[in-house]
Amino acid sequence: MSNFDNNMQVIVSKVVSDKANAPTLRVNMEINGVKYKAGLWLWTRKDGSNVTDKAGNGQYKGTLEVDDYQPQGQAPQPAPVDDFGDQDIPF
Repeated sequence: MSNFDNNMQVIVSKVVSDKANAPTLRVNMEINGVKYKAGLWLWTRKDGSNVTDKAGNGQYKGTLEVDDYQPQGQAPQPAPVDDFGDQDIPF
């Protein structure tokens, strides 16, 4: 039996918004401990027609970026510090 690992996972969700310029889909993922996010919009050609796959399903396009969001009231976690100040202890 394999253990579940939150690393290397992708979450895709539909966006519900009243704003006309809001993305259609939102993607969140974590790869090697780094969180990423992307908003996806329906991919259209210069003539305004939608880009589709062979089955006629719309394709979506967006830009992947590092997700540096910190909830309000929470300070970023400091990086661990290697403290070797006790190396003069003789054991």
